[in-house]
Amino acid sequence: MKWLLLKIIQFYRKYISPNTPPSCRFHPTCSEYGLTAISRFG
Repeated sequence: MKWLLLKIIQFYRKYISPNTPPSCRFHPTCSEYGLTAISRFG
């Protein structure tokens, strides 16, 4: 399950996010935070 969630976020960041205007005002971005949290805590 952890692997699948990481792949979904990576797919989003690579293929979907570049085609949409920047809308996240946070640092780290929501997807970056998600990757870190899932990697660290599962």
